[in-house]
Amino acid sequence: MYNPTASLMKTQTCINRSFLNASNEYVCIMDIFKAGPQYRTTRPNGRSDWLILLTHQGSGILRQGKTFQELPPGSLAIYEAGTPQDYGCKEAAAPWIFSFAHILPRTGWSDWISKWPHPLPGTAVLQLEDLRVRSRVEKEMTQARHLFHFSTRSRIAFVENALEKMLLWAHESSSDIGPELDPRLRRATEQIGNQLKRHWTAAALAAEAGLSPSRLNTLFRKQLGQSPVAYAERVRLEHAATLIQDMGLSVKEAADAVGYDDPYHFSRRFKLRLGRPPSHLNTGS
Repeated sequence: MYNPTASLMKTQTCINRSFLNASNEYVCIMDIFKAGPQYRTTRPNGRSDWLILLTHQGSGILRQGKTFQELPPGSLAIYEAGTPQDYGCKEAAAPWIFSFAHILPRTGWSDWISKWPHPLPGTAVLQLEDLRVRSRVEKEMTQARHLFHFSTRSRIAFVENALEKMLLWAHESSSDIGPELDPRLRRATEQIGNQLKRHWTAAALAAEAGLSPSRLNTLFRKQLGQSPVAYAERVRLEHAATLIQDMGLSVKEAADAVGYDDPYHFSRRFKLRLGRPPSHLNTGS
């Protein structure tokens, strides 16, 4: 069985590292965190850098006075410099699993996020509804975290490059560039992302979208390049890969987290869809 307490202990034992500039002030801190229902952080005066939050699972809450902003899976939030920070786990959606980065923004980054929705003053929030974009954003954030722990002279630049690619992908989704998902298709993909333990059928997804199974299948193949059921399975397996690689979960724990009771069946499906067995993620092979 998936053990949230054990997983939280694994996450909390991660050592945060920082990069220092000439003034002995850090310019970057990154990690992934699993927060329980009582988790909350407040910084009334904000910080001199940006705080980037990317939700993978569960939901977070941003607070400013009496105003609240929820951060469900696929939410990318940025506290700009000097903005009061008050964020935590949404108790009913615990645990909240999120990546975070404290970083001094490069020139140009502020121009991009100025076009994003700002539900709270000084706070940009983007919901990555297109799961193709969400996958790219999560991959770049993961790459940035991996680079963060490299012992190279240029690691700050490497991290900044990865975060810049992440922000560019997010910015792309906020613009009018490229075809948008059909809103009925978006409803179906959102339900897939929100119910990662569910084994979806074409009929169930069609009901969520308000379409016939054949029409939904046509839309999925046209805009996402695969059938609804294949797409749903891939999303669940890619999420399991993140849990194994970044959260340190075992194959059995990750399988349970995405609704597979049999870890052997999970491993077979994982290898078929993603090209290698999940056990290789733990060994780095």
